[in-house]
Amino acid sequence: MKNKSLIFSGILLIGLVMYGWLHVLNLSQIFNDPLTVCRRTWEGYKRVFITQEGRVVRPKEKDTVSEGQAYAMLRSVWMGDKETFDKCYAWAEQNLSRFNGEGDSLLAWHWKDGKVSDWMPASDADLDYALALVFADTQWRGQSPSGLADYGSKAKEVLADILRLETRRSAGLRLYLLPWIMDERAAENIPLNPSYYSPGHFRVFLSFTGDARWNELIDTSYFIFEATARKLGEEEGVGLVPDWCSVDKKNRFSPLDEKSSDFGWEAVRIPLRVALDYYWFQSSQAEEFFGTNLKHFLEPRWQEDRVLFCEYSYNGTAHKSYENALFYAAYACIFMAGKSPYAEDLVKKTRSFLRHKRGAWVYQDEDDYFTNSLAWFADGIKSGIIRNICAKKGEGN
Repeated sequence: MKNKSLIFSGILLIGLVMYGWLHVLNLSQIFNDPLTVCRRTWEGYKRVFITQEGRVVRPKEKDTVSEGQAYAMLRSVWMGDKETFDKCYAWAEQNLSRFNGEGDSLLAWHWKDGKVSDWMPASDADLDYALALVFADTQWRGQSPSGLADYGSKAKEVLADILRLETRRSAGLRLYLLPWIMDERAAENIPLNPSYYSPGHFRVFLSFTGDARWNELIDTSYFIFEATARKLGEEEGVGLVPDWCSVDKKNRFSPLDEKSSDFGWEAVRIPLRVALDYYWFQSSQAEEFFGTNLKHFLEPRWQEDRVLFCEYSYNGTAHKSYENALFYAAYACIFMAGKSPYAEDLVKKTRSFLRHKRGAWVYQDEDDYFTNSLAWFADGIKSGIIRNICAKKGEGN
């Protein structure tokens, strides 16, 4: 009896060792292959954050924002997941569309407790929504779900309304993207969120519509990035772009009242957006901006301390010493585009935040909707999944 017990214990021990070895091997494969990371985290994202009806949920508040629907649609089309794309598209149109109430094709930004709680649109979400539809029109032309507008037709309507309602010219005639719809009689200074500007998006829209105003917004994007990285109001910059700012009639930038001037949870999206312009269009403006500003600030800090934080003040001081997968993904995009020898270190650092929870691979926490929506970007670019679907052969990624 004693011998049988020892044999059983030995078999159990061997089984546990084998299980542990296979588990480690599986983790190693996930952490070292960008395509696998993208696929596993997409399946995890769908399981945790997207309902069967196609609503993208922020678990902490149990609400939905238009940016979430747009992020999910973009990721769906990049992953070739038409079923999820169509569910998210249908939910957005059926629950967030402003058409019946306001007569435009933009999306209400906030939904909670079964209804829209704020009908104001957010231009960043509208831009991502439009890009997802443009890509879907290329990928699945003529295959829109029954009862919904054709992907390409809807994209053109959304883009026309963005230009009509969510842009404004300064007194100096420069065209700016507004964060929301503003009354023409509003204050002279225009509020800006630099992270809403995406020159890569604008180049796709220029090709799709032929409207030269998208070219103006490309120019404005880099004008904002470069100017605010150098100076904001009376404060000299260190290469970081603020979350928010305002611009006056002479195109001078200042802090925006009651909004953050830090490089934080808004501005972290700037590297992701500029990376698209770099990889899709080989933009020299993107390369120069990364090299002379963000990379110039970040690389020495990583080289010395092997840690990069979130929420740097405009003068470069870290407010709180904490790390996050999304920020490392953004920093990795900067380092990859800038050919930094530390680029792969930051990609691996981003992956180190992966956790297996509730049967799904997520970054950090299954309640962290925002991080999980975007932290896959570095691996998405490395794998080639995040690509310009409209590009013809030989025209870039």
